[in-house]
Amino acid sequence: MDRPISTCLGSLVQKDGAGAERTALIEWGPNPRSISYDELDVLTDRMGQHMLNRGIGRGDIVVVMLTNCCDLQICYFACFKIGAIMQPLNFQIGEAEVSYVIGQCRPRMLITNSKLLARIGKATELADMELVVVGDAPPPATTPFSALLEPLPVSLPAAVQPDDFAQLFFVFTQQASQFNGRGVLLSHRVLSWHSLPYERMGLTGKDVVAGVLHPYNALTRAVMKAGATYVLIPEFTGEEFLRCCESYPISFLGATPGMFEQCLLASRKSGIVPKSLRACFAVGGTLDPALWREFEERFETRIFGGMGCKELGIFSLEPADRPSRHGSIGQVLPYMEARIASAESPLGDSRQRGFLWVKSESIITHYWIDGKPSPLRSEQGWFPTGYEVHRDNEDYLYCTGATLDQSISGQKRYFNIG
Repeated sequence: MDRPISTCLGSLVQKDGAGAERTALIEWGPNPRSISYDELDVLTDRMGQHMLNRGIGRGDIVVVMLTNCCDLQICYFACFKIGAIMQPLNFQIGEAEVSYVIGQCRPRMLITNSKLLARIGKATELADMELVVVGDAPPPATTPFSALLEPLPVSLPAAVQPDDFAQLFFVFTQQASQFNGRGVLLSHRVLSWHSLPYERMGLTGKDVVAGVLHPYNALTRAVMKAGATYVLIPEFTGEEFLRCCESYPISFLGATPGMFEQCLLASRKSGIVPKSLRACFAVGGTLDPALWREFEERFETRIFGGMGCKELGIFSLEPADRPSRHGSIGQVLPYMEARIASAESPLGDSRQRGFLWVKSESIITHYWIDGKPSPLRSEQGWFPTGYEVHRDNEDYLYCTGATLDQSISGQKRYFNIG
């Protein structure tokens, strides 16, 4: 399947004509903040130039530890524009995990807010980096984030290439007591593929998308490509989502299965039923069939589900006839080749039941291990998803187990160091 590859993911925020005036981001809260595509383009240009002026450029790592907010999105695309490597950190992890990541990747800059600064602790002593703090009164010896957005002459280099590394991602469990010691390195080319499952939902510039997922989930890039509006919900509850729907015509929701349940429970309790939802995407696991059906009927919408791991993004979509295929994780996306074989090798006879291997341009090329990139080891281009599956006669997949060594974070599976 042919797919044009952007030479720079930062270009997704650039829109012409009426598209530039359209609202790109809305940060939901008591005092909602909104940014147009033109403003987002200008702010990311400024931040990119400020980083270049500080000696941060192609291949340098910038760690960002923020809730899902407008400033996080600005960091994301500013890094992409100059070829820096974006390293997002879950704001729920603790000092030990932050120290581990900083010790591994030696960032040139760390961006956080005053509330999360305590979790950084002594980690700042591990690297020669600039500490940038979002907020009105940053502590001494730190740089205010607003300083990176001040006007200045901008001349960004056209240095970013599809195979340049764009993002580094370390996975931690929700309990933050055990974690994957191997970082996942994604290139611009790979990340451009990871947004495709969301794009297949039919996003357009008229859509208003509610997202509770950090931007390393590809929903952000799909929204930006479509020119839609992305409503960011930093601290999600079902009640908050319903209130958000009363203020904005939310046509698309991207969330985890547990968040869909929260929305349904809140609607049952309050009687509020938003009717603008056109489609939803549940990532990371399958919804309970009864809950799935009730949500679709109550909100008069359609839910799609995806399974995957960070090494290759979403690899399977729930089928359109989901009610008749309870337990199915859907069919493998058309831009992927798939084989069901033994756990040891994808070669040999294909099976109806066994371990799922896939081959695709969306698969990463490198991990980050022991402070440096390490090429991905696969067998003739085939990657083991770690899922034990059964395939029926119409190529729908059913998980029967996940027995390979993996971490689970946010209900998504990630490989551990072997």
